[in-house]
Amino acid sequence: MRKNALFAMLLYLSCFTIITIRASESLRTIPLEVDKVMGCHIDNGKIKLLSELPCQVGDNPLVLEAENANKLFFQEDVFARKSGAKVNELIQIKRKASEYTPQKASGASGGGYIDYCEHAAYQFQLTTSGIYHVWVRHWVPVKGNWNYHLGVDGEMRGISLGKSIPAAKKWFWVKAFSKRLDTGNHSLRVSELRNGKRLDEIVLTLDASFKPNTESLPASELKKLSQGEVLFKNLSPVGLKKWKSLKFSGGGGCEFTVSIDTGKSWVPLPSNTNLQKLSIPQGKSILVKLTMKRTKNTEPEISNIKALYSFDERSFISLENKQTKILFSRVTGGVTGIVNKITGTEVQPLGIENPMFELLLKEPEKRRKRWIGQSDAVLLSAKAINSKETIFTWSLEKSTIKVIFEVSLNDSELSRWDVTIINDNDKFDVIEVIAPKLSGLRIGNSPEKETLAWPFSAGEFLSFPAARGELSASYPSHAGLGYVDLFNKKEGFYLGCHDPFLVATQFVSKANAGQNAIELSVNRKHRIKTGTKRTYHFALAPHVGDWHKGAGFY
Repeated sequence: MRKNALFAMLLYLSCFTIITIRASESLRTIPLEVDKVMGCHIDNGKIKLLSELPCQVGDNPLVLEAENANKLFFQEDVFARKSGAKVNELIQIKRKASEYTPQKASGASGGGYIDYCEHAAYQFQLTTSGIYHVWVRHWVPVKGNWNYHLGVDGEMRGISLGKSIPAAKKWFWVKAFSKRLDTGNHSLRVSELRNGKRLDEIVLTLDASFKPNTESLPASELKKLSQGEVLFKNLSPVGLKKWKSLKFSGGGGCEFTVSIDTGKSWVPLPSNTNLQKLSIPQGKSILVKLTMKRTKNTEPEISNIKALYSFDERSFISLENKQTKILFSRVTGGVTGIVNKITGTEVQPLGIENPMFELLLKEPEKRRKRWIGQSDAVLLSAKAINSKETIFTWSLEKSTIKVIFEVSLNDSELSRWDVTIINDNDKFDVIEVIAPKLSGLRIGNSPEKETLAWPFSAGEFLSFPAARGELSASYPSHAGLGYVDLFNKKEGFYLGCHDPFLVATQFVSKANAGQNAIELSVNRKHRIKTGTKRTYHFALAPHVGDWHKGAGFY
C-alpha cells in the first residue's frame, strides 16, 4: 500500500510539473516605431504636443514658409572643384550640417529659404476637405535637370524642375502635384533638396486654376493646438502568439486606441493598457494610435513605448556564443534580433524583422532600372550547419537570380556575413547590391547619448545619429574607412566591409521617424553580368567598449 501511495504521489507531482511547464510563457517586448505624427513632434526621443500649427482659414490657400520646418536636417558636406583643378582637387564649400541654418535673401518670402537640405518636415491644419493643388517656389544657380522629393502624409513624389525654369538665379513657381486631403492635421516632407537649389514657399490650394506670379505669398497664420495624434507602424513581431500590454514612460494626457483591421476601426485601450482585455485573436498584428491632449494642468509627454507579447521560440534560428546572439526568422530568413550577451542589450530588438537586402537591376544598353528585394524573394532554404553557422538561400525573378547569406560566429563578438549574388537572368544585370540592411539599431534607451563613428574622410563622430535623417558616404570619393560603429560610453555595434577591394562602396545611415534608432546598410555598386556571380564579405559585432573596439575589428 505504501508503494502504491508513493507511486500515486510521484505521478501527481510529475503531472503538476508538466502542467506548470506547459503553462509558462516566453515573453518579449517590441518597441513601437512612429509612422505619422499629426500635431505632435519628437524631441530627443520624447513625443510631445506642438504648441501651434499653420492653419488654413476657410477655403483659402495654405502657405508654408520653407525655413519654418518642424525638423530640418541639412546635407552633411558639399564639395566643389576649383576652376581648372584636377578631378580630385576639391574644396569644401559648406559647413557641417550641425552648424547650418536656413539662409536669408531679400527676394525670399519672409526673408529666408532652405537649400542643401536632406530632410525637412512640416505639419499643418486644414479646415476644408477637397482636392489640393501643391505649388512650390524655387531658385536655381544654373538651368539644368534639378530634382528632389516632396510628399504629403507619407506619399512621396518626385519633383522635376528642369522644364519649368525660366532663367537661372530668379525665383519661379512650379506645380508639384494634386492630392485629396480631409480636414484636420497633416504632415509634409521634403527630401534630397541638394546642391544649391533653393525652396522658399509651399502652397496648398483648392483652386485648380491657381496661377501664382513670381512674387511670394503671405504665410498662413499659426493656431494654438490642444490635441494631436501619432500613428505607429504595424506591429507584427516574428513568432507572435498573444499580446499582453503596453509599457511606456511619462504619459500624462495620453490615450491609446488599437486596430486589428488595418485602421478601419479603432478600440480604446483600457487605462491600465492591458491588451488582453481587447480579445485580440492569437497571432494577429495590430496598429496602435496615440492621442495627446493638452489641458490647463497637463503638458503631455511620452517616450519608450513598447508592447509586451508572448511568442513561439520555434519560429527562430539562433546563432549564439558567449558574447553574441543573432536570431533569424525560419519563415523568411530575415534577421530578427541582435543581442550583446555581455551587457544584455538588444542592439536590434528581438522580433523586429525588416528586409536584409535589395538589388538594382538594369538592362544592358538601356535606361530601364528596377529595384527588387527580400520582400520579393522566395526563401529556398535555411540550413543551420550548427549553433554558430547558418546558410540562407533566396530566389528572385523566377529563380534566375539567387542571393545567398552565409552567417557564422567564431569565439569572439564578431560574426562573418558572406553575401553571394548569382545572376542567371538573361535580361538584366545586377548593378547595385544593398546588403546587409540592419534596421532598428540602438544602444539602450537613450539615443541622444549615442554617437556614430562615420567613415567620412579620415573618420568623424556624429552625435545623436537617430535625429540626423539620412547620411551616406562613398569610398573612395568621400569615405576613407570601410566600417561604421554606433556606440555610447559603455558599448557599441560594429558593421564593416571586409573586402580587400572597396571601390564603389557606399555606407548609409537612416534615422527612423521616432528618432530612437537607425538603419545601417552597405551598397556595393558593381555590375554582376548575366552568367556571373560575386561574393561580398562583411562583419558585424555588438561589443563592450566605445569606438576603439570597432576600430580594432577593422
